[in-house]
Amino acid sequence: RRVHGEMIWPDCACDPGFFSPTLSLNSVCVLCPEGGVCTGGAEPPVAQTNFFDVSAGSDGTAFARCERPSACVGGKAKCSDSTHGFMCAQCRPGYFTGSSGACKRCPNAAALLFGLLVAIVAVLAACVAAFVYFSVRMNFNRDGVIKPTTLRKHRFPRSFVQGALFLQLVSIVSLANLKWSAAARRLFRIFHIFNLDFRFFAAECTVSSYWAQYALILCFPLGLLVVAGLTILLMGSAVPRGYRLALIERVGAFLVLYAYIPMCRLALESFDCSRLPDGTWGLDADLSQPCYRGEWLTYLPVSIAALVLYVIGLPLVSLWRLVAMRHKLNEPNSLFIAGSLFEPYRRRFYYFELFQLVKRGAVVAITLYSSKWQLFMLSGLGATFVAALVIQARFMPYFLALHNNVEMTLNVFLCVTLAVGAISYADRFPNSSMRAFADAVLYLNLIASLVYLAVVISYETHEIYRKRKAKRLVSKAFETAELTAAETVASASSSSIGSTSDHDLSEAVSAAVEMNEWLRVHSIDAPTNNAKNAAAEGVPEHLSLHTQLINPPLAFFSERFRRAFAEAREEVGDRLAYEAVLRHIHENVESVLPAGAAVPTQSVTGPGAVAAPAQSAAVSAASPSAALSDYPPAPSAPSASSRSLSHGSASGDPRSQA
Repeated sequence: RRVHGEMIWPDCACDPGFFSPTLSLNSVCVLCPEGGVCTGGAEPPVAQTNFFDVSAGSDGTAFARCERPSACVGGKAKCSDSTHGFMCAQCRPGYFTGSSGACKRCPNAAALLFGLLVAIVAVLAACVAAFVYFSVRMNFNRDGVIKPTTLRKHRFPRSFVQGALFLQLVSIVSLANLKWSAAARRLFRIFHIFNLDFRFFAAECTVSSYWAQYALILCFPLGLLVVAGLTILLMGSAVPRGYRLALIERVGAFLVLYAYIPMCRLALESFDCSRLPDGTWGLDADLSQPCYRGEWLTYLPVSIAALVLYVIGLPLVSLWRLVAMRHKLNEPNSLFIAGSLFEPYRRRFYYFELFQLVKRGAVVAITLYSSKWQLFMLSGLGATFVAALVIQARFMPYFLALHNNVEMTLNVFLCVTLAVGAISYADRFPNSSMRAFADAVLYLNLIASLVYLAVVISYETHEIYRKRKAKRLVSKAFETAELTAAETVASASSSSIGSTSDHDLSEAVSAAVEMNEWLRVHSIDAPTNNAKNAAAEGVPEHLSLHTQLINPPLAFFSERFRRAFAEAREEVGDRLAYEAVLRHIHENVESVLPAGAAVPTQSVTGPGAVAAPAQSAAVSAASPSAALSDYPPAPSAPSASSRSLSHGSASGDPRSQA
């Protein structure tokens, strides 16, 4: 417009989405930087939500995404009420870093939560002490000699161990930066307790130093070993002198199973640092902790020791012990020291626990060190889980079919969880309903896994109870018949008719029990009495030759024993009752023989049956049987001169013929 004859031009202002570098009118306008909000005019850009102004002088020319969730509120306020500092990385006093990384207000019962953590540690220490005590009571006789059994023990549900490790892996996957929804994060909090995550207990409200918490948790497994050592000292002479160090190793073997994932995560976490926009380095687990200076350098020796001891040392020591024991896996000493590492697996897969350790370590490392490269992380985790699933399906390494099925199912649950994480990261939900659907799938998947574990653990616990009941009833049957272990061996020896193999009696009984387990693995509950029935039930030909051993040599025992044994069969079924008899013989045969004594050879045959292995070699009370393979070896073919036993044949009971 014209004023008093002069042309007056209006001031030029930047449109929304642009800003003036000089913050003035009538100047050049440039595009708003990423992460900023430009209202136009002469106003400077301000940060969007979840972004922080990292430009020199905070002039709004550069913004960076905040790593701590819900810390940066954007605008001129910059940080939320719970955070402060550069990029809102530090929690204010009265707040602590939660499992999700967000700063949360310390609960009123923070001390109570920390006390709960201390109580859990105390309970675990008590469990270790009880484990040491019962290890001595259940594996040594009154003379302090280890019981000479070479059979697999099934005293604790392995599915519980598999479930605990699965929950630890779910907790690790939940820490991946995959844009999990708030509902998913709330669900994942339940799983963090299984990884000894001190953030779950608001420990920062009581022990303010991150590094002090770090060191305390790392010392936790060592503390449990100290508890084991003190328990051994308190038990005094009850622990055989030559087995005190073996007891410590036994506790360490169990800790390898439960403690590897949380200790591996903590040890690697201290080296997971990111470069911040101001040129400094911060710890990804807690960006308020600087890397490569200050307390980080002070605790560097602790971090290196944890890396060597836990991440590298545990697998290497386990490998060394397993390789050293590979030719004597069935010896009592090997089963006592490291049985938890190899006993659940078929003998030719004795090393499979090492593969499991590598898998768990890979999941932890990929999740931590590729948090900024989500596509690489998804590819690495997906490849790990799928490879584990394929290997499990291909080799079925566990001895019991139940454990193979559990491992397969849990791997599927892990793959589904990761798939939902990949969908969440893609963030291509057309509406909130699709996001809710993805959360529902995750909830159903994890709840189904928990229900499945509860059912499986209950079932296996019941099976263990039934086995123990069978053992008790069979022992009662032996007592009722007034048949001692010595008389059992003597009667078995006196019934011998020739010789068909060089296997000693102990190994023959071991083979029978192993065969019984094989039948149970393949869902064949009833004993098989001839090759025709064995073929119909799918038993391989070389194994069908041993099925006659499933029916124990009841002909060796009196009618009084068989009547008492009938109660056991009625209570727990034929399979468990027969197995209990075989185990009873096995556990007593060597204990009644003097060192160097020989048991006469025997051969037990019947209509349609084959000759059973018998004892011809000397059996030492102190020497366990030779190592057995997964399945018993095929015995010699029956000879034409095979004869039936006269013991019990008059009764007409087919079970009396073996």
